[in-house]
Amino acid sequence: LPELAELSSYFRSMWDEKSSLFGPSPGQPGDVKSSALLMLAAEQFGKLHDLQAEASRIRQMLNNSMDASGSWFSLPKEHVGGSNVITANYYAVLLARKCAFEFQNATAMANAIVSFQQLDKSLPKYGGFYGDPSKSFISLETTVYGVATLQLLSMQSAQHQSGSQTNQTSDGNSSDYSERASRDVGAILARSLDLNALVCFLGKAPTDLKSAFLVHLALSSVPSLLLHSFQTAISYEFECSDKQLQQTLTGNVLQADALSACPLSEMMWSVRAGSNQIVQGTSIRPELAVSTFRGLPHSGLQVRLSASYFGGHKGATQVKLLQDVDMPWNVETQSYIASELVQTSDFVGKLKIEITAKSEVPGLGQISFSVEDTKLIGYGLSISSQAMADGKQVPVGGDVKLGSNFSVGLVMFNAINGNFLQGNFLIKFRVLDASLLTMGIQWLNGTKNEDPIRFNYSLSSEALLPSGRLHFIIEIVDPESGQVHTNTMLWYNLKQQMVASNITIDKRNASLGDTVTVEMIPGIMTEDNHFRPFTSRTAKHRKFVMELISPTEDVGRRI
Repeated sequence: LPELAELSSYFRSMWDEKSSLFGPSPGQPGDVKSSALLMLAAEQFGKLHDLQAEASRIRQMLNNSMDASGSWFSLPKEHVGGSNVITANYYAVLLARKCAFEFQNATAMANAIVSFQQLDKSLPKYGGFYGDPSKSFISLETTVYGVATLQLLSMQSAQHQSGSQTNQTSDGNSSDYSERASRDVGAILARSLDLNALVCFLGKAPTDLKSAFLVHLALSSVPSLLLHSFQTAISYEFECSDKQLQQTLTGNVLQADALSACPLSEMMWSVRAGSNQIVQGTSIRPELAVSTFRGLPHSGLQVRLSASYFGGHKGATQVKLLQDVDMPWNVETQSYIASELVQTSDFVGKLKIEITAKSEVPGLGQISFSVEDTKLIGYGLSISSQAMADGKQVPVGGDVKLGSNFSVGLVMFNAINGNFLQGNFLIKFRVLDASLLTMGIQWLNGTKNEDPIRFNYSLSSEALLPSGRLHFIIEIVDPESGQVHTNTMLWYNLKQQMVASNITIDKRNASLGDTVTVEMIPGIMTEDNHFRPFTSRTAKHRKFVMELISPTEDVGRRI
């Protein structure tokens, strides 16, 4: 403003000595709405300190207006400017917040406001808030200002709690807001306020501009609803130098398909496709998209990024990689993009991304919501697998049989090294049957390894295994934390005939309500038609299915 210095004088010109409030214009009677809006404007322009004398008078007036229970400001009609009780109390609480007024019983006021919500589904305007203690009418305005008052009470308590324990105001009054008050008001918001009913009421609001503002204010007043009012998505862009690209491409890659032939392409694909893993050394730039449920991008937020790595014993040590990094709005992408990269060269393990979005809402203050994402920093893997059954090679996912042999080769890489055989890592190779029972485990310590990495496994012709998938799982473990940071899995299909023998049913003709006991011995039928039962040791770890079949041979139920 060109004459900002004159603003305080203009504010004072609207002071009404009789009411101890500001009026809507010079010479007019004061009211709480005009006073609240004026103090809000003074705060925005940094002029609150020029109105300390008036703020002291307002605190005294508000204190005298509080009813005996501390539940309401019982303001004279001339002080409410024609507003209903609940709207007038909203402006009174907003005014009190700007004047450092001390609420002696914020919980009682919050309980009183919540009691105004209409929760009888048989009555009109279910979920809305009555405008006065007589509960004679409900409107969008009374509902919104009722909810906004609850949030103001919560924010007021939390704000003073986060500062000094006791803050002396200019007239000597103490502003000691206890942790209990903040916690109690928050609990009322979380438990007593029926959010489903509130959303039901707000969903029927008109589509004019004023109603849209009021609905937005209501949603902004309830943190749990605020986040659900938007669609948020975290994505990532990667950056890699030409030197890293050249070094990566020179790595020895076992598979010939395009994705695995270029580990850098796999890095890009995994990050952009929402994979949980990030190849070590890939620099990532988080990006946040915020939109309404109609897909409209939402700009105008203050967005900050923090990133932490968790390492050490059991991943208990937190290392801050970035703290409160700005994520400005990008017009081209219609999203918020981090101004700094998250570097992953020196870490393996859990990476936590935390993004906080804030905005100033007039008449409410700062609102915010947070979104998080977790990634695993690890190694890129290229796998070559060979399976031989009856002298024939079987592709991954193909049918194998007892007696088959498997050989799984592994190449590890990061953004710097295209193929490393040695390092501070452990490799765990596991084979699981279709019931996910472990059939074999092999370990490799990478500290002194110099040979190409390959695991061999032979499926015994005498094995007692169910038909279904054989899972080959590879996990890379950080010895310091004991945590798995990289993993992959491939499978083959073990094809054989499973049977149930020696079936006994204690009651062939059963009625509804009867108990029927069925016993059987499960096993497999070999190629030479010999039955081989599962041992009791392995059978107890498996699940068996019995089908109840009607005369039409349709399955009625599975047990």
